[in-house]
Amino acid sequence: MEWRMRPLKNVDIPQSLDKLGVKEEDIPNLAKDAYADVCTGGNQRDTSVEEIEGLYKSMLHDPVVKA
Repeated sequence: MEWRMRPLKNVDIPQSLDKLGVKEEDIPNLAKDAYADVCTGGNQRDTSVEEIEGLYKSMLHDPVVKA
């Protein structure tokens, strides 16, 4: 998996949401916005605001793509 991360590291792309300036208190609103986005209806899998919040929380401090 390291080969997948190399391009992100080479161009200094942040690896977690907190490095993009996202704070934990931002997550509920981000999740609501994502759920309300027109593209969400096109997903093959149903989801909920709570599931999206969980996904964002899992990416808050950990790398989005793990090596």
